[in-house]
Amino acid sequence: TLSAATAFVSVAVLVSAGADGFALLARGALSAPLVANEGQWWRLFTAMLLHGGWWHLILNLGAIVPVGVIV
Repeated sequence: TLSAATAFVSVAVLVSAGADGFALLARGALSAPLVANEGQWWRLFTAMLLHGGWWHLILNLGAIVPVGVIV
């Protein structure tokens, strides 16, 4: 379920915005200054659903799914 949610959100972001740093930051990527100075604590959770490109998403899901089945 978590892998499916991650894949769904990541594909939606990659298709709508692309994978450059500014697009990911605008959609919730982790930024320590924004968390610490601006109080954007929600970035601690949304960053888990974002990936920096198609290969990043594929490799992460390829590693998470087998480990998740074991766990």
